[in-house]
Amino acid sequence: MLSDGSDRMGRRWRLTPEPTAARLARRLIRSACRDWAVHDSACGEALVVATELVTNVLQHAGTECELTVKVESEGLRVEVRDFHPSPPPRLPTPKEWIQRGWGLHVVALLSTQWGVTELADGKLLWAVLPLPASPPAPRPH
Repeated sequence: MLSDGSDRMGRRWRLTPEPTAARLARRLIRSACRDWAVHDSACGEALVVATELVTNVLQHAGTECELTVKVESEGLRVEVRDFHPSPPPRLPTPKEWIQRGWGLHVVALLSTQWGVTELADGKLLWAVLPLPASPPAPRPH
């Protein structure tokens, strides 16, 4: 559990570069969402984003990665950090979609914000997903 003294909730895990890493990431995100009572639609989108970002690390960096999920005032933040100092990924052209898939386009479509932070020994890909407003509590009659 992460704690920075604020009211934010967060968790971080280290994933090995195994073919099962994306599946494990989904299981971990689902568990955090359930524990924090995150709306099913936001959790579903976080599962897709985490899968895309972890798969990106497996395919392009081939290193361990750190998966972080946090509930913040802006929304549900998903981060995946790799340990390979390569150029940051970019959105592929339409021709490249056919050959390589929709990965970062899906991340961009589902998130209100996303980006890449370059680090000395790798990079951090992150996305912020909207959290639906909680429905109002029922009023007593």
